[in-house]
Amino acid sequence: MNSNGKKGLGGLMSAIGRSVTSGESFFITTATGTAPNAELAIAPGNPGVIKELTLDSNHQYRLNTGAFLAMDTSVSYHMVSQKVG
Repeated sequence: MNSNGKKGLGGLMSAIGRSVTSGESFFITTATGTAPNAELAIAPGNPGVIKELTLDSNHQYRLNTGAFLAMDTSVSYHMVSQKVG
């Protein structure tokens, strides 16, 4: 999960730096619960721990590439490009 809050040229340079150094994409995957207690499962790109996240109107997560594993039918899941500024 990632959200650093930088804006403008600094945000662009940070996005480029992250993409080059860590392999992160310029796209962010967003998962939002569409019903109370919606569930989403995420896992790291390499084998490791699987986490279950409870989603509702107060919780929205931004996922790194490859983190998405599964969701129930009450979750809205889509990918958007990172905003600069």
